[in-house]
Amino acid sequence: MDFGVFNNLVEEVIQFSKSFQSELTNNISDKFVIINDIKKAEHLAYDETFGEDEYNWKDIKELEMSEV
Repeated sequence: MDFGVFNNLVEEVIQFSKSFQSELTNNISDKFVIINDIKKAEHLAYDETFGEDEYNWKDIKELEMSEV
């Protein structure tokens, strides 16, 4: 398959993805965790609060969009 001017870059990504090994744990770092349960992800996104100001994800999104 030919991807035009980006062909070499696309082929590089395809080759990388074939040999990619994720870590044995779902913890990427101290700040990030992979969540595979959609109900838990929705709870954290819509109900759980973050930081000293106790914003939830929806509040943070609205604050960020108000600056646009």
